[in-house]
Amino acid sequence: MCQNDPQSAACTSNTDLQLSFFSGHASTAGAISATATYLAFMRSGPRTARPWITLGVGTLLTAFISYERVRSGEHFPTDVIMGSLAGAGIGVLVPHFHRRPHYHESTYCAPPVIIGFAPTTRDGGRMTLGFRF
Repeated sequence: MCQNDPQSAACTSNTDLQLSFFSGHASTAGAISATATYLAFMRSGPRTARPWITLGVGTLLTAFISYERVRSGEHFPTDVIMGSLAGAGIGVLVPHFHRRPHYHESTYCAPPVIIGFAPTTRDGGRMTLGFRF
């Protein structure tokens, strides 16, 4: 039955298409590109081309990987869009939360967001989130 009509419902019901959300490849490419772009903008002087080149190359790389995942039939367009957006979000937030202001060595300032995890034997662990205002 599947040999004559590969698009029939009987053939597609045995696949894992329902498990495709979201694309890990697009997410990884988006995260790497966003982190590289974020760091390029933070570390470059004003009016330099480096951060803009990093943004362009990262966007093109993420778009190419996303296109190839859809073209190969591994993902739907919504899968790669969400994967790219999730990766880009993580790629910007992680270095932003780890950013430290430049202070003199004798001055210490706690980071604005503190995330902690304490494993326990009874119920797995506790996660805490703290903010400095």
